[in-house]
Amino acid sequence: MNGLEFYYLLDKDLDPAYAELERKNILRSILVDLANLRPPWVLHSPIPQDLLEICQLAVKRINDGEPLVYVTGWAPFRNMLLQVDSNVLIPRPETEELVSLMLRHLPSLPKGKGIDIGTGSGAIALCLAREGLCDMDALDVSEDALAVTARNAKMLGLTLELIKLDILSDFPDSQYAFIISNPPYIPHGEKDFLDFSVREYEPPLALFVPDADPLVFYRRIGSLAKEKLIPGGGLFVECHPTYAIRIWTLFKELGISEIHIEKDLCGKDRMIWGIKK
Repeated sequence: MNGLEFYYLLDKDLDPAYAELERKNILRSILVDLANLRPPWVLHSPIPQDLLEICQLAVKRINDGEPLVYVTGWAPFRNMLLQVDSNVLIPRPETEELVSLMLRHLPSLPKGKGIDIGTGSGAIALCLAREGLCDMDALDVSEDALAVTARNAKMLGLTLELIKLDILSDFPDSQYAFIISNPPYIPHGEKDFLDFSVREYEPPLALFVPDADPLVFYRRIGSLAKEKLIPGGGLFVECHPTYAIRIWTLFKELGISEIHIEKDLCGKDRMIWGIKK
């Protein structure tokens, strides 16, 4: 079987519900990111049986609803391609916007180390280390998530200080020039409204908060900002649009000044940032 026949066989196996452009993108990702095959030479190259079976299994996983990036093991984020698996959230455009916001304000912040709380794949911390030349700590409660971060840092040739702990009960004994975070912020009661692939495959630990206390992480992060930020240091978080005003009020009560709510490209209140007095 050559590459062209291989492509059409996979296309035949793929769920017909996918639109033509989406089908092409899925198949290209399987061939390039998973099988490491590059067009156009592959069209007439022989395809080994073991590679055929790997790719057919990938198509089945996608048909079952598993996110494509978990199947291929790669996800784009800004100008990077990151390794991902089901232990970490899939990096999203809204979080790219948070990084852009942070980088715009970086020159006005004091010099010093930054910390990414709930780092997951390391997307935020690695971007800031790479684009902002920031000295970064990357914190997560999940050892498996930090293993993904470590692989990405090694692959990109970047250095992060990896920290495993639960911020609700502990925090590093350091002072920071800025804190940045995309913490869990979806109430459990909204789970059924999420896409099937999100609620069934992405890590619940990184997604959900109690219905009775949806601001639990923001309260803790705000308190840590008050205690651990260098004077003039910055706090930057992604948030649930429904709770943006409540988080703004919470941060103000905790002594964060110059607090701003920023909209994402869809016009939703998605980011909040402020400066420690």
